[in-house]
Order: sequence, then structure tokens, then C-alpha cells
Amino acid sequence: MQINLHRKHTIKNYISTKESSRMEILSFDQCGFLLYKIVCFRKAKKDK
Repeated sequence: MQINLHRKHTIKNYISTKESSRMEILSFDQCGFLLYKIVCFRKAKKDK
């Protein structure tokens, strides 16, 4: 519980240091989604 709280606080600090915090979060989410899609695509290719 304590570690999770600390992690959230660290992320909050990281975001607040950024000038366009909302854009940073958006771009990070898009990168993560793209990575997820690539992994799924590779898995599907392997199964065939």
C-alpha cells in the first residue's frame, strides 16, 4: 500500500514538471496502446 502511494506521488511529480502535462499523458497512452497492438499482432502471427 505504501509503495503504491509513493509511486503515484512520483508519477504526479513527474507530470507536474512537464509543461503540457495532459499532452504528455496522451502521448504516453498512445505509445503504450501501439506497443500493446504490436505484441498482440505478433502473438496472432505465431499462433497461425
